Amino acid sequence: MHSLRHGAELTIDALCEVCGLHPNTVREHVHRLIDEGFVLSRSERREQRGRPKVLYRAVQGTESHESVLATRVRLAHERSEIVRRVLPDVPAATGEESVVRQLDALDDHLDQAGFDPITDQRNRCVDLTRCPFAEMVAKHERMVCDVHFWLISTVLKQADGPLRAKELLPFVEPDRCRVQLSVIDDHVAGRSAVRAAG
Repeated sequence: MHSLRHGAELTIDALCEVCGLHPNTVREHVHRLIDEGFVLSRSERREQRGRPKVLYRAVQGTESHESVLATRVRLAHERSEIVRRVLPDVPAATGEESVVRQLDALDDHLDQAGFDPITDQRNRCVDLTRCPFAEMVAKHERMVCDVHFWLISTVLKQADGPLRAKELLPFVEPDRCRVQLSVIDDHVAGRSAVRAAG
């Protein structure tokens, strides 16, 4: 809150640098602050392809509570639209928040690794451009790609949702690799069983 109150609009990455915490932890706290009406967020305007980053700022004294509620409704609508466009057959019971959380975590990972990810809505995949490992891939393609696929898979699993990395297809175009995503139906059943056991 100190950083948001005394700085410009900040991304999750910028807040992570200030706090020294993991992106998932920072995102969870920021979303709680939004729910409580202390923080507002908006999607950045960008000319290039790819998902826009979300910018966060503290609510100013002149802003009414209605503006916070309006922002929450708008963001919920935007997230719902993203999920419906990218993953039309995600079970409704799974909850859109878990899918958005996974996509955000994957975006953070790819951004930090140096990629410029592009979500392909029709084919349910994420294209990776500007590979920062190009020189290593030229010498050890399979090993480098296997390790990165494992990292991507781990990021999605740790974010806890129905998305899984199905496969990594190297160089579907000269400057582009592709991560194919899939939805696991047993995620909903597994979470229901845990709730019933509790």
